[in-house]
Amino acid sequence: MGRKTFDGFPRALPGRHNIVISRTPDRQFDGATAANSLDDALEIARKWGAENGSREVFILGGGEIYRQSISIADRLYVTEVMASPHGDTRFPAIDLDLWAIIHEIQIPAGPKDSFITLYKIYHRR
Repeated sequence: MGRKTFDGFPRALPGRHNIVISRTPDRQFDGATAANSLDDALEIARKWGAENGSREVFILGGGEIYRQSISIADRLYVTEVMASPHGDTRFPAIDLDLWAIIHEIQIPAGPKDSFITLYKIYHRR
């Protein structure tokens, strides 16, 4: 994940190896491993996965990280919030000629959620 995404969480995400991509050399992150680029982060993840029996790498964003990684992804796990929030960061367009939806579920708004969400899993064709 990118540094701004990591900074948006109260702490490192539990139960997984957090890798944070930052342009600031030698930056340290509490509970996470620092990487200087997406390529560095993927290499760290591959090594950690090989040592720990994990084969899937999840990329959490933000926008620039998504733009850099969508062309190498095999699967997308996407939660679409049915709202129009303010902000300038968006997930890249998903080309349905390249991606097939293999799972989709609509989740209604509830006591802790203000908006309906769509959860979709895409697989590269």
